[in-house]
Amino acid sequence: MRDADYLQHNPNTPDTALGFVCSSCQTGPGPCGRQVHCAAAPVRQAAWDLAARDLQAPPYNYDSQTAFIVANRIFYQGSGNVGSWHACTCGVSASGCGATNGYMQWLAADDDDGNLGNGTPHMTALYNAFNRHGIACSAPAPQDGGCSGGPTAAPTLSATPDDYAVALSWTPPVTGPAPTRYWVFRTEGHAGCDFGKALIAEVTGTSFTDADVANGRTYHYNVVAAGASSACFGPASTCVDATPAAPVGPNFSVSCAPSVLAMSQGGSAASTCTVSSTNGFAAAVDLSCSGLPSGVSCAFNPSPVTPPADGTVGSALTVTATMAAPPGNFAFQVRGTGGGLTRNANLQVTVNPTGGGPQTAVYDPLLRAPRCAAGSSCDSGTLLNGRDGRGPEPNQPNTINGSCADGTLGRAVPLPGHPEHVHRGGIQRPRRPDLRRSVVHRPFNAEAAEDAQRTQREAR
Repeated sequence: MRDADYLQHNPNTPDTALGFVCSSCQTGPGPCGRQVHCAAAPVRQAAWDLAARDLQAPPYNYDSQTAFIVANRIFYQGSGNVGSWHACTCGVSASGCGATNGYMQWLAADDDDGNLGNGTPHMTALYNAFNRHGIACSAPAPQDGGCSGGPTAAPTLSATPDDYAVALSWTPPVTGPAPTRYWVFRTEGHAGCDFGKALIAEVTGTSFTDADVANGRTYHYNVVAAGASSACFGPASTCVDATPAAPVGPNFSVSCAPSVLAMSQGGSAASTCTVSSTNGFAAAVDLSCSGLPSGVSCAFNPSPVTPPADGTVGSALTVTATMAAPPGNFAFQVRGTGGGLTRNANLQVTVNPTGGGPQTAVYDPLLRAPRCAAGSSCDSGTLLNGRDGRGPEPNQPNTINGSCADGTLGRAVPLPGHPEHVHRGGIQRPRRPDLRRSVVHRPFNAEAAEDAQRTQREAR
């Protein structure tokens, strides 16, 4: 952190490419013809400035929690396709105007509609952070824009610890546009709420049970309300913490197998849910579903169920989709209520379009990319028309779990005998989502940028 924060240096002035790098770094293969790690100082400091200064200053005035979530998202989704972080000829000039320079790639990661000319949600913050170190670009003119329909307020979060679980629930933002989904972040360790947030779930409802925890260890959570575009989201909720612990009185748990279900519109899928008693629990438990999309319902047979003390009892779960149910992947919960307790099990349901012949892709809100049902062919339709004047591209970046950035450059290329291709970042790919690894938000460091680039190269 001290290395990235120029105010902790002596002299406490921003490192620039033409200044510090050209005068203080040894010769090497990095920017400005200097040694790589030394020459990374301007970029490293720009990344820290974005999170710790520019996003927390007017006009954003983000709290630290939100600022680092925004900056980490841009950092990791915008770094994978960087060719050279900036152009530099010592004694002559330096800039970040190249298509694969860091500044332009980070703008693309921040953008919501494929058009940098009308601004991005945090464009002036990005410009100020990079320009302070002499590696920004004056064109397009920096202006904040986009996400007019995205959430602008934070949910109110509460956390209830349980046995090897933490039950989270929240109320939607009371002002601004309604969110289409929520991101759940968790962190742990000595830094508490401050650093190391991992995105552990995306849900459409207002509750989530984190079962990937240990008793006796404290976990910290934020929830962010997001819109249809991954670039459009509101401030983070207040960070809350919870420490799971073994129950001291009668208790029960709910589990379902299988926990991942799939059906076509008009079809159904089945699972078996089990209520398990501990410490002598023997009360009736009502079973229900929470978070299912419109057109999808569930039923249990039987419900309620009463487990024997320290034993188990089962119930058959049937999830049914009408013909009007929206295609896609959806997270939901089976909820058990009894004896003054509420317990949840996390499940996922996929609703596939009917058919079997040629399919047109639909946006999958869990994968955050287009997908098709089984069929003879799959066409992305208009979901990826974001290039060559065909945008804006909905749900940008349309990469698995938003794992890599989608820029504004490139052109549509018709190929004989093939569906239209889209030319992105100098690489010709079919008009379908890039299958890339998902990304966990981590704090900034110089090596992380190189790791992000290496990950993207290996995934191609």
